[in-house]
Amino acid sequence: MCGRDYSEISSSPLQSHVSDRIGSLTEQAGRLQALAADKARTTGLITVAERERTEILNRKLSPDLRDQLKTRRARFEELKMKLQNLEIATSEGVMLQRRASEASRRLSEFRSRDERSTSLRLSVGEIAQGLGQPIPGTAEPLDEVLKRLLEYTEAQERLSLDQQRARHAGRDGIKAWQTAEIRRTELNEQISGVKNRLKQLQIAKTEAERRLDLAKDLWRHAREARTAIVRRVFNDQLNKVWQDLFIRLAPEEPFVPAFALPETSGESVEAILETLYRAGGKGGNPRAMLSSGNLNTAALTLFLSLHLSVRPSLPWLIIDDPVQSMDEVHISQFAALLRTLAKQQGRQLIIPVHERPLFEYLSLELSPAFPDDRLITIELGRAADGMTTAVYEPKIYIPDRAIAA
Repeated sequence: MCGRDYSEISSSPLQSHVSDRIGSLTEQAGRLQALAADKARTTGLITVAERERTEILNRKLSPDLRDQLKTRRARFEELKMKLQNLEIATSEGVMLQRRASEASRRLSEFRSRDERSTSLRLSVGEIAQGLGQPIPGTAEPLDEVLKRLLEYTEAQERLSLDQQRARHAGRDGIKAWQTAEIRRTELNEQISGVKNRLKQLQIAKTEAERRLDLAKDLWRHAREARTAIVRRVFNDQLNKVWQDLFIRLAPEEPFVPAFALPETSGESVEAILETLYRAGGKGGNPRAMLSSGNLNTAALTLFLSLHLSVRPSLPWLIIDDPVQSMDEVHISQFAALLRTLAKQQGRQLIIPVHERPLFEYLSLELSPAFPDDRLITIELGRAADGMTTAVYEPKIYIPDRAIAA
């Protein structure tokens, strides 16, 4: 492997000698590989050259075939010289044939013109005879005959058009007179109808003026009645009830809503809102002075104040979802107010709510407190088939035995 005798002693280490030996072998292997590749490439080129040589030998003509081609070439040269000698005569023959064809064509055209001229002259004679004009002679030029017949025809056409326009004008005049007569009759009928309508409108105008006077009197009386009702409703008593209810629901609010009353009795009464300091003095508009929750409280207490200020026809109160924007303290105070209205004022309350906790809280706060007192709860839902369900539950008064004991 290493190319050395084991008994040999050398100053060069065995590892270095083996590395050099491996390098030499690797170089020789590379040369052998390059020579093998070169040999394969040379063999391929020799194969391609042999193939091309075979193709060239296959395309080489035989001596007999070359002799035949030379003979054919000589014949072609002789025929070419003969054709060149015949070129001038052929050109003259072609020119003569072309001139003969042109002469024959012109002769055919002249014959056709002569036939058309004869046929046209016969046709013109028949037309002239049909128009009652003299039949043209053979010596008379055809264009003059046509011009004379055309002038006669145009004159007859103008005369016919004039007569036709006269007939149309007469017919149109008759139709216009008939239309005008019908229109005159219609206008007379319309005038009669308009006169009748004018009389009816005059009567209606008189009635309308009378009704307008009555409407003005009714408006004046309605305004007076409205002013009286507004003055009777929006007064200090309503403001006092509203103030008490609002303070009960919002005890910490320094501003109290109220209606501004007119200073003189002759002024028109309008329901204008304002706020008052609880300590005295006036504030601004409630929208600027109160929060969103207190605005809701003010609207709710105004509704209750109007209900309590007049004698109700039916002792019912319907309040739809009244606790919007209210916190827990306002809800508790509002529930106490509802309990007072239901238990002390004898009002029947109908309160729809959307939240389950609020539903249960109001059910607890408004539960029956004495005999013959009743609370009805109705819970709306939806079944699995999509139908609306209503769970009806009446609650009656049950004495608390534990407290009584």
